[in-house]
Amino acid sequence: MNLDTIKEIGQVYIRYGQYSNLFDEFVIKYGYNAVSKAVNLYISNYYSKRPSGLDDELLKYYYDICEKLEWSVKKINEYADKLGIPSENLKEYAREYAIRVLGISEFELQDMISEIRIKNAKQNIKPSRYVEACKLLIKEDDIDKIKDIFQMFEIKPNILKETVKRSERFKEQFKNVENFQEIILAKTKMYENLLKSENKNNLTKTETRSSKLIREFINGNYNSKEEFISKKNMSFREFSFYLGAVKKGNNELFQEYQKKLKLLEQKNKIKSLAYIPEILNMLKNGVIDSNGQVREFDLIDYFMMVDLDFESLVKGIREDISVEDLKIFRKFTQRNKYFTENFQTEINEFLNSTLEVNCEFDNNGNSIANSGRIITQEEKTKIMEFLIENHIPLNRRTFSIALKRYLNNNLFVDYEPLKENIRM
Repeated sequence: MNLDTIKEIGQVYIRYGQYSNLFDEFVIKYGYNAVSKAVNLYISNYYSKRPSGLDDELLKYYYDICEKLEWSVKKINEYADKLGIPSENLKEYAREYAIRVLGISEFELQDMISEIRIKNAKQNIKPSRYVEACKLLIKEDDIDKIKDIFQMFEIKPNILKETVKRSERFKEQFKNVENFQEIILAKTKMYENLLKSENKNNLTKTETRSSKLIREFINGNYNSKEEFISKKNMSFREFSFYLGAVKKGNNELFQEYQKKLKLLEQKNKIKSLAYIPEILNMLKNGVIDSNGQVREFDLIDYFMMVDLDFESLVKGIREDISVEDLKIFRKFTQRNKYFTENFQTEINEFLNSTLEVNCEFDNNGNSIANSGRIITQEEKTKIMEFLIENHIPLNRRTFSIALKRYLNNNLFVDYEPLKENIRM
């Protein structure tokens, strides 16, 4: 397949969609796997050029909105109206973040969105989930993933086989998929054979991809489910997909998962309550630094005192403090929630650029170059090392806070003020 064909397939996909007649013609001619690879290649190349021009942090904001709204077209349209931007732009920004930053392929993203929408559908649950399950089964040859699809959508093999053979809706829906009935029946047979094998060899000993993931969470040293998901670079919806498969196919493991969650909630609650009064006092009245000056409680203070993510902390304290105090915590977490992860590109910008502070200003209010204090590379490195050693996320917000503290002589690092860097 040459580059012109890949470009043509990609453009048809973007303009008309995966289930259009034009797209089906490519599938018939080249096969589904070849066409899906062409689409993923075209989309990845398109987003590698950063078409929106927005920074990754803002793209993540739009992606998080779409996840929060469960990719509902209606909810996204309503939210976009509130933001005053076209809904298509909002979805496109989220899509760019998923593909270019998270590395999710176009088809994986569409499958994920489809799974979320099906899970939350209010009408035609049974027909819809059987259709959506078939859309995924057509593409999948991995037996573990086939099993996950059957269990996630609660598909009964015998019903699926009869539906595929007799349902006019199915025949119409998949009329452009070559050998559709044979493909689904073959995948169903693979699943039935797997069930027979598992029952014969003790189902509880069989580790599917979903089971391995959930068992890793149960046996791992994580403070919360949210921390595990973040460290695995997964979305909450993807984790829910795997958890749903475990719930349907391995009840014993699912019970272990629930016990783990309950244990973590109790543990986090006990841990969090110990320092809540102190944090509350600092959020209300500020922090007295080593110079005797009062400043605001910031992200570095938080991570120096707390080893919990924001959500786990709030969950652990919300029933034990007043509504007003809870509002104070939420105000702090909302203001800083997008600065609790590492953004290495932002840190690289700080390390590779010239940082000058305390500059003089001209008559127009513009800073005068080379009139202030230059932050040396050694100082930048010390600040970064301080953040790393104290397990504080590396991003522009935390680096800026640390730099400000450093200049005020109250960051806990060893240094000597470099007077020669201060221009009088």
